[in-house]
Amino acid sequence: MPERRETAAIRAWRAHPLLRFALLGAGLFALDRWRSPPRQPPASGQDIVLSRDFVAGLRAGLWRERGREPSDADLAARLAEHVRDEALYRSALARGLDRGDGIIRRRLVQKATYLLEAESEPAAPDEATLRGWVDAHPERYQTAAELDLEHRFFSADRRGARAAAEAAEALASGAAGDPFLRGERYTDATTAELAGVFGEGFAAAVAALPVGGWTGPIASALGQHLVRVTARRAGGPAPFAAVRGAAARDWMAAERARRVEAATRALVGGFRVVRE
Repeated sequence: MPERRETAAIRAWRAHPLLRFALLGAGLFALDRWRSPPRQPPASGQDIVLSRDFVAGLRAGLWRERGREPSDADLAARLAEHVRDEALYRSALARGLDRGDGIIRRRLVQKATYLLEAESEPAAPDEATLRGWVDAHPERYQTAAELDLEHRFFSADRRGARAAAEAAEALASGAAGDPFLRGERYTDATTAELAGVFGEGFAAAVAALPVGGWTGPIASALGQHLVRVTARRAGGPAPFAAVRGAAARDWMAAERARRVEAATRALVGGFRVVRE
């Protein structure tokens, strides 16, 4: 077989091992850079980082605010505003402007409290816990007292200053009163419901009346009334099913407050109080 001739490049490759090492190293470095893109340098205290998630959230906020897709100019302006505010905020912190400012102090205390509340959110209570809560607070879960009544109305608009006197005369004579838009009879009415129609003073006066004959006149926001209570039913413990939702909300609020108080005490306990 004829002898294969070596080219100059092959002779140089064989004659210079350092050249081979350098070329192989360069190739491996290029392969590594191709497989692993260059990493961003770590953020420093002078960096204001605008992450993809942050920019996307800012864009979504602009959309909700303006009811349309924000333009590139809109987004750029809002990003510039954020960068400006962040720079001023950091400058203020560096200058210690947050120290000794009562408004900033209260705002930070408020935000820390909100964070504690979020971290202290309890899980929903089970049935046994709820029943125990209702049993421990029976005064919160009572049905309201109810009554039935009828009344005769003497309008202040129609009768003016004579309404009270004419109502008193009608109490003795049995004369009819004026038409009342909401009706002359009420069944299963609570004090709160009567207050919503006639006013709190009227409702309180009626709550003290005995069952029986006509009484009055009793003033309301609309005029004068003769009233007869025909039945009264005392309040009592409400069925558990009827108060379950309210009891769950009350328990959650109380448990959240308890956890926040415990977390706050633990936080305060980590400090040493020195009086000078």
